Amino acid sequence: MVFGRVPVLDGWMAIGFIEHFSDSANMVTNLSKDYPLGKEWYNNVESKCDHCRHNRYRKKTFVLKNFETKEEMQVGSSCLNDFIPSMNTERLLNSFSWINTIEEIFSEDQWNHTNIHDTNFYHETENVIRHAVYQIKKYGFVSKQKAFDEGFISSAESVRNNMKNPDINEYVGQQPLKLSVNNLYTDLCQYKDYLEENAKNDFECNVLSMLKSELVAEKQIPYLVAGINSFRYWIENRNKPLEDKTESNYLFEIGKKFENHQVEVLMMKGFETRFGWSTLCLFKDNDGNKISWFASKSTNFKVGENIIISGKCKDHSIYNDEKQTKVSHIKVV
Repeated sequence: MVFGRVPVLDGWMAIGFIEHFSDSANMVTNLSKDYPLGKEWYNNVESKCDHCRHNRYRKKTFVLKNFETKEEMQVGSSCLNDFIPSMNTERLLNSFSWINTIEEIFSEDQWNHTNIHDTNFYHETENVIRHAVYQIKKYGFVSKQKAFDEGFISSAESVRNNMKNPDINEYVGQQPLKLSVNNLYTDLCQYKDYLEENAKNDFECNVLSMLKSELVAEKQIPYLVAGINSFRYWIENRNKPLEDKTESNYLFEIGKKFENHQVEVLMMKGFETRFGWSTLCLFKDNDGNKISWFASKSTNFKVGENIIISGKCKDHSIYNDEKQTKVSHIKVV
């Protein structure tokens, strides 16, 4: 999901966009946490336009919702300006501060599908999965960010390179790959059933669509590799008893300052935006309440470190069904 305020123009707002591939599953991105796309939009809908109704292939379409009537329409990117005066693709996407989203912990790689200008080549989904399993099982999962920070090659890039090498491709194809006592096919079937019932965000819904597809586009590989890492994590934890989670509640009054709040650093994720480098910092206080901060520069916090912060409460939000307090103007005491 892309973070940002949804622009409402002439009563219509864009709540998501769909990138269409001729021979593989679509990629769907929500643009609004308040008006999430229904699962029907992930089921490989046609690249149609309800505005011009011209029967042709489109790389990208937008899902618009009428603010008053709640009607939803699918509109081609080239028709946005006709359907909503003064609105076009570039203006719409520039309305979001965090279009290079970091919603998922896995990797920025999985969101590279927002670049619609790449040439697509297609691979058999089964072969990509086998290479991903082989790479992750042997070397562990390496995200694009970790590869950049530590001078490694990302798992997705390794999968791409290995599939281009005839010898490695043949070798991997002959390996009896497993992630558990079951064979890979059995585990994948169970994982798809799990996602059918429990997928709750863009990442999981799109991974499910790709697992159902016979082919995967070249630029979808990073997304699917991150999905296989999630698959591995699910296998390792599916039989473990659920831990008692402390409920996260909202903190502070929106717009007001707060002082001397002790937190633990849970995660830091750096990424490039059109405004420059930013870092998402996720904290947890002593009562289990989650706090998120988008820093406009690199930070030197360490995961697991306990610090005391002062700042300003920016907003209250919900992420993955969990309450989070967004803060700004953070200073470490």
